[in-house]
Parts: sequence; C-alpha cells; structure tokens
Amino acid sequence: MAQNGIGEMELRNCLATIAGADPNGCAFTVTEVRNSDAAVAAAFGAVGAAINAAANSDKPCGYLVNYAPAGIYFVPMYRQSKSIVLAPDQNFLIPHSDIKLLTVVRGGLMVQISIKTVSGRNFKFQTNRKLRGEEYHARNVEQFCSIYAEMSKKAQRKHTALLVLLAVLLVALIAFIVWPADSSSPSDSGSAAGNVKAVDEIGALPYYHIDGMFYVRLPESFTDWTADAIAEAYAEDDAPGLVTSGASGDVRVEITAAQTNLTDADIAAASEDFFPGMHTAVTEREGVHFAETSGTTASGDTDVYVYSTMFVLNGQMIQVTFRCPTEQRSAWETAAETIIGSVCFAEPQA
Repeated sequence: MAQNGIGEMELRNCLATIAGADPNGCAFTVTEVRNSDAAVAAAFGAVGAAINAAANSDKPCGYLVNYAPAGIYFVPMYRQSKSIVLAPDQNFLIPHSDIKLLTVVRGGLMVQISIKTVSGRNFKFQTNRKLRGEEYHARNVEQFCSIYAEMSKKAQRKHTALLVLLAVLLVALIAFIVWPADSSSPSDSGSAAGNVKAVDEIGALPYYHIDGMFYVRLPESFTDWTADAIAEAYAEDDAPGLVTSGASGDVRVEITAAQTNLTDADIAAASEDFFPGMHTAVTEREGVHFAETSGTTASGDTDVYVYSTMFVLNGQMIQVTFRCPTEQRSAWETAAETIIGSVCFAEPQA
C-alpha cells in the first residue's frame, strides 16, 4: 500500500537548504485546522502569496514544522501524483520573539498546536502522534510537546476537564434513557469471565467524538489503554493510536490514523491489503466511502473475529476495528456491526 509521508532523509535535506533552519532540529509534519492560504499570504507577505499561488497545487496539503534557534520554520507540502513533495523555497518563519502563546494539547490519536503571535496573527495545526514507518515523527512531536509543556499546562487541563465533563454528562444521559424499569431483573453476565457483558441494546453504545474528526459508538464500560500498554501489546509499526477494551482486553476496538495519498476511490483495494482473503463491502455515507471487512483471522495461537471499517478523511486513512475471540463471536457480533456501522461525521442526534 502506498504511503503518503516524508522520509527523514528528505526532511533533513530540505531543511539543509534553508538558511537558519536546523536539519537536526525538532521537525515533523502537520495539517491546518483553521488557517487558509489567503491567511498565510496576508501574514507572510510575498512568501505567503507564493504559497497561495503555487503552480503545482491549489493549496498545500500540510506543512513541515522545524523548531530552530531562530524560530519555527514552516515548509509547505504539496501532493504530486502519488507522492508528497516539500517546497523549501516557500518556507516562512515565526520568530520566537513574535510568539505570544503556543500551546500543544494531546488528545487520543492527535496533537493540536495553537499559535498566537505578538503581531496578532493566530494559527492552528494538528498532527498525528505517530505516523506508521516514520519513527522520527513521533520522536520529534514529543520533543516539541516537551518544549512547550509549561506554556500548554492550562490548555491541556482545560481540554482534559472538558472531555471528562462531556463523558460524565453523556453517561448520565444514557443512564437516564436506558435505566431499566425493573432493576431487579437478571442481567446478561457475558460470555467469558473478565469481559464486560455483550451489548445488544443501542442505548448501551453511546457515541464518542474521536479527536474532533468523527463519531463512533463504543461500549460505555470499555476503558482506554495507556500508551505503555499499547506499546507492550503491539509492534511499533502496527500500533493503533487508540485502543479501548473490556477488562480482559480480549474484546477490543482499535482506531488507527495515518497520513495517506490514497483517495476515496482507492479504499477497497487498501482494505484488502490489510485483510487479505476476507469479504469486503464498500458503502457510502455522508459522501465518504467506507470499506467494511469482516471475518476470522489468526492472531498468534488463536483465531479472532474481526469487523473493520476503513475510510479516507482529510488526507488520512482511518481504520476502526473490532476484535474478539472467535468463541465469543455470537455474543458480540450484533454489537460489532453496530459499532462499525455507526461511524459518522455529523454530530448524531440524541
């Protein structure tokens, strides 16, 4: 499967051509959240205008960020055919002296970077915490986070508090809606000790907003894995950005996002690369194609039931996968279909 990234050697060579940039500095790629090429043009004059009018693309698909002694350099990235190219001659610089506030907020798969300048310009970018096959990216993102950790404390606390508040309100709302009339009635104890009960009621699968990108239903009793737990359970190149599961960890949902040059039309073939031999069906919702794959596959010494959906959004290939041991398939199959089929972009109506 084609990858849509910038290799470390290409990155260093690009920075080496820019006077003042540090080829050995803290460099990684980002995409814009609220900025526009017109805003960049207005902020950076002739250089910005060159970015806005670049002949090889209508607009950059992202930027290479480089933390250097002089400030933070931004190098536009453009899509050309099936690859990503850098435009070092179109770089622009925000000097450290012009940075009034820079916050880096971690959340699930993503990191959001907000910059407020002394001259009154505001910018917002986002990036994946990890990119498959590009080890330098995760290392440099963490380095950048540590540089601005103190400045970001308030924003990070606010972000975390908001997520906790939303989760509490959501759980309270779901509990109010689905609370059984007769609480003495027996409950489904589940298919195996240590796992939460199989979920058959839609009300027990509330929607969660994943990094401001999409919504998906997940069992409310599932808990998210820590970064250390993910690193221990998965090879580095295959590690999801988010894993949530029942108590035993055998029944889980994995969410992965990676930059890609694939288009919406390529999604079926991409899915077959991940799950060869399994049945794949392509559906369309909200103008986006989803490649949904289901079946049984080997995992180590055991067989697991897999139900997965894959789609392309904002230059990223996103994969949401449900897994459970095959002996628990009958208990979880309905819930798995609901989870995978629930992915959407517009805020769900209660």
